[in-house]
Amino acid sequence: MPRGIWLPKAFHKRPQRWFQTPQFQGNTITLIDGSQDGAALQPFGWILHKHRAKSGWLAESGLFRILAWSYLFKNLSARDLAEYDAQGMFMPTDFHARQQYRYWLHYAEGSLMPLLVMKLVFSRLGQPPIPWLLRPVAGAIGKGVQREYLDKQIAPHCEFLEQHLNKGSWFVGNDFSAADIQMSFPLEAMAARGALDDCPKLRGFLQRIHARPGYQRALEQGGPYDLLS
Repeated sequence: MPRGIWLPKAFHKRPQRWFQTPQFQGNTITLIDGSQDGAALQPFGWILHKHRAKSGWLAESGLFRILAWSYLFKNLSARDLAEYDAQGMFMPTDFHARQQYRYWLHYAEGSLMPLLVMKLVFSRLGQPPIPWLLRPVAGAIGKGVQREYLDKQIAPHCEFLEQHLNKGSWFVGNDFSAADIQMSFPLEAMAARGALDDCPKLRGFLQRIHARPGYQRALEQGGPYDLLS
């Protein structure tokens, strides 16, 4: 440490399995030591990289959540869904279609859902468990953030998606795939809050999703659901 400047002598990368995020501190990394929250990282003993992510929280910014969908659909369509997917509907085989397929799988979770989750959180700032004395102020802050930031961020997504569906009935051309299943949930959430009122192509997409036999069977088994409840 010459002249008061701290310089590390060497870097030793440690595996991710050494670390955890405490249950109620999603933006903190600790060493796994057998305790519930783990041990704090020793000052000047660790160099920690936190990349910028739209989710904000460190616990939700990793690749596992996004890559899990690719792994799930790839393996299910190859094995468990083989008897139902003889024509390869869930995962396209063409190279260019496969690129689009992967793009929309990750777009739903990585680009669209973080904004919708933030909108959900800010829409509830004026409700319990916020203390009743703070609800008017918290509610006003929540509405302001939605109006001045979140709604302005979501609007270009709606326009982009609406224009994309001019190219075909589904997100990967005219063939239904797992990408449409993935995209259907954020669009359902947006439709439930009136965000698709000026998007006829997106509303038509959801109508086609709802008309599919598999969707109808799911409702018969699980019953109707309400995203606003």
